[in-house]
Amino acid sequence: MFVVNAAGKILRTNQQATARLGMRKGEMRGKALSLYLRIPGGEHLPLSAMGPESGADGVASKGILTPPQGEPTQVDIVVQTVDRREPGRYLVLAKESDVDCSVSQAADTRLREIAEAQERERARIARELHDEALQSLLVAGIEIERLMKGVSPSSNLDGESLHNLQRLLRGVENDIRQISGRMRSDTVPQCGLLDAVGNAVQTLQTRGLDADLRFRGTPVPVDPNIQILAYRIVQEALHNVWRHSGATRVRTTVVCRNNLLVLRVTDNGSGFRLPGDLAVSGPTEFLGIKGMNERASLMNARLAIAPRPGMGTTVSLKIPIEPLA
Repeated sequence: MFVVNAAGKILRTNQQATARLGMRKGEMRGKALSLYLRIPGGEHLPLSAMGPESGADGVASKGILTPPQGEPTQVDIVVQTVDRREPGRYLVLAKESDVDCSVSQAADTRLREIAEAQERERARIARELHDEALQSLLVAGIEIERLMKGVSPSSNLDGESLHNLQRLLRGVENDIRQISGRMRSDTVPQCGLLDAVGNAVQTLQTRGLDADLRFRGTPVPVDPNIQILAYRIVQEALHNVWRHSGATRVRTTVVCRNNLLVLRVTDNGSGFRLPGDLAVSGPTEFLGIKGMNERASLMNARLAIAPRPGMGTTVSLKIPIEPLA
C-alpha cells in the first residue's frame, strides 16, 4: 500500500510494501512512485482521472512492481482517493497478479507489436534522413564548391567563409549518415544481441575510446523483440558516452543467469545531474533517457541510471527472461 500526492510522490507506505521492495522504513518518502511501480507502456498511474469532481474512484489497472534489488513482479493496482473532501492524496493498492497463459500471451503479442512498430518507424526515419535530408546537403555542398571555384581577390565572395561552411556541411552529412545507420535494426536480427553490442563497442574503439565488452554466464535464446529493445537501450547509453560524457574509458558487461539478463555500461566521464522524477523535466530534456525508460517498461525490466558528477555514469538494465525452447 502506498499513499501518494497528486504529483505521484510517496507520502507513506505500509510495512508490507516496504518489505516487498527491500527498503527501510521511511526510505521511499518523497520519492516518485514510478520508481517502484510502473504501468507497461507508460510511466505514471492515472492520478489525473481521480478526484471528487471526476466522479471516478477505484481506478484499476495492471502494473509492474520493480524493487531496486530482485526481479520485477506483475501486480493488480487499484487507486482510490484517501478522502474525497481532501483531493490530491491517493491510496494505491498493489497485489500480485494471478497471471494465466492467455494474459502472458497477450503481453507477448503487445510487446512484439510495439517493438515492430517502433523499428518500422525508425527505418522510415532513417530512409528519409538518407534520401531527403542528406541529398539536400549534398546538393548544397556541390553549390558551395561551384562558388569556391569562382573566388578571386577581386570578387565579393569570402573564400575562407566558404571553406568553413563546406567543412560544416560535411560534418552534418557525416552525422546524418551515423544517425541513419544507428536507426536501422538489421544488426540484431542478423547477428544477435551480444554481437550487435560488440559492434557498437567496436565503433567506440575506432573513435579512440578505451572500450571493451565482457560476458558472463551461459548464453540462452531470447525473444528477438527483447533483444532489439535491450540493444536500443545499450546503444543509447554508448552514444551518450561518446557525445556527452567526455569519457576516455567505457566498459560494457552482459550477464545471463538465473532467468535474468543484465546489461551494464560504465564510463569514467564527467557524469551529470539527473532529476529524481523525469516527468518534471522539460519536453526536450533527457529525451534519450526517457526513451530508454519507455523501452525498459515494455520488457518489464528494471533500468537504473547512476550518474556521479565528475566521476562517470553507470547504466544498468535488468531484464527477466523466459528462455526460448
